[in-house]
Amino acid sequence: MSVVSMHDNAARRRTFLSGILFSDEGNKLRKQAAFWLGQNDDDVEALRLLEKTALNDHSAEVRKQAVFAISEMHTTAAENVLIELAQNREDTEIRKEAIFWLAQKASKRAIATLKEALEDDGETEVQKHAVFALTQLSDNEGIPILIDIAKNHRSRVVRKEAIFWLGQSDDPRAVATLVKIVREQ
Repeated sequence: MSVVSMHDNAARRRTFLSGILFSDEGNKLRKQAAFWLGQNDDDVEALRLLEKTALNDHSAEVRKQAVFAISEMHTTAAENVLIELAQNREDTEIRKEAIFWLAQKASKRAIATLKEALEDDGETEVQKHAVFALTQLSDNEGIPILIDIAKNHRSRVVRKEAIFWLGQSDDPRAVATLVKIVREQ
């Protein structure tokens, strides 16, 4: 299948791969088709097909692979789709996947979406996943946000999650915060 994805004609490549993606083939082959669709940054139609798959496919595995494939596309449009998926109230697992892959992008908009999930999402599991996603930001960029969550988040469970991940960090700010929290107890 990788040979097809390298084909110079984007429309023919997309038609072939989407034919597999939306077929009755097994999930393994359909996931590969989703992956290869995501390897074409400039193909807006491929992005649209992957978004449709992430939202509507009958297989959770294929939906998750579509989110990953979108994250592989290095465009503002792909980041916009990830943000929309992270805000999708219909599918908790897809929200969690989108949140994780947004953190890998580490853009200002991605970080804002993670913060929004922590503040506004009513599901503790999604909030905990956003806490973990913050740990994935490069250069310890998520540490200040994790510190704020550990100190101030309204959910005790989410605060504990932030404290746990701060404890996994060797960042001096994290260590100082943990010491302060322990002393205040």
